[in-house]
Amino acid sequence: MAGVLLMVVSAILFQAPQLLGREKDLNDFDAFSISGRLALEGKTEQAYSTQLLFDAQKRMIGRAEFMPWTYPPQFTAVAMALAIPPVGVAFGLFTGLTLALYLLVLSRLAGPLLPGVAIATVMTFVLLIRTGQNGFLTGALIGWFLLAFDKRKASAGIPLGLMVIKPHLAVGSALLALLGKRLAALAIAAAVVIVTSLLCTAMWGAGIWTAFANAARESTALLEAGHYPLFRMTSIYACVRSFGLDAATALGVHALGALVAVFGIVALWFRATDTRLVMAGTTVGSLFISPYNYDYDLAILGLAIAYVLPDLLARTRTWESVLLCGLTWLTTGWGILIYSIVLSGGRTDPSGIGNDTVYWSLPAIGLIVLVIAAAAILRRKPLAAAG
Repeated sequence: MAGVLLMVVSAILFQAPQLLGREKDLNDFDAFSISGRLALEGKTEQAYSTQLLFDAQKRMIGRAEFMPWTYPPQFTAVAMALAIPPVGVAFGLFTGLTLALYLLVLSRLAGPLLPGVAIATVMTFVLLIRTGQNGFLTGALIGWFLLAFDKRKASAGIPLGLMVIKPHLAVGSALLALLGKRLAALAIAAAVVIVTSLLCTAMWGAGIWTAFANAARESTALLEAGHYPLFRMTSIYACVRSFGLDAATALGVHALGALVAVFGIVALWFRATDTRLVMAGTTVGSLFISPYNYDYDLAILGLAIAYVLPDLLARTRTWESVLLCGLTWLTTGWGILIYSIVLSGGRTDPSGIGNDTVYWSLPAIGLIVLVIAAAAILRRKPLAAAG
């Protein structure tokens, strides 16, 4: 019920915030809507230019936020469809449907412990329902892949291919398919990517890929220059950078962490006897590979928790479970916490354009501590057996 109420309030804030006595505040789903409207107007390539996109934001909304468009053309096609209805309606449809899909997949993984997983990841639910980001969608796709992969179905390639919308989050899943020699699934995934790419080319011409490549390069430069709100990012790169180290050093530390994550996935595949542990390790490992991850991508963490929660509960005392849950809340809700502290103090939006203030990015540390703690706990005997 609380989630439905939050979704209704969010839809009103997107569509007609004056009804709640608020001014229009650009949020993540607005980026989808504005880029989609540019595509509807035949100006798709303009969405991939940060300056032209900012100009479009000012023209359509009256103000601009730092929201560069770096999605592959496949998701631009989704954004174009979302731009057809009014923004509040589109938000409700997109968020409601992707949430339902995510919960369906999560319930298949968690079974009767679904409420426990939801409680542990409640901050991610709040964030995604408020912003309209696509974390529910990517979480559902990766969960669908894992379910099909576990049953050795070639159809696992469909969600893997659809993850072309955010390929950096699917590296762990693709590695798992390679390790498992699931050639049919990999072939289907490649076919999905090729077919959707050809459709995008037919819609917008080959120039769309040049525009996308230019946007990716521009995004990399902006990230290195520190223009992204690092406190909302969950990568090791963002963490190191937020503590004042230069971009090259941060990237080097991140690369080391990414290698450890890849090695961990490979080691689990060959050494772990519990398939659930392999799946959980793969999803968590994927969160350490790209330097460009945000808090809304942590819906993937819910998949890992669903896999290991039964074993964790069997091995932890109540106070330990509470501590783990609290750490998960802090890790997934760090961005919300910073917003609350900063904005309640009357200071400038911490992610606004031209805001040079840097707030610490701690989610990566939280994720590392969670992984270490979970690994240590899973080595124990169940409390019933130990007693």
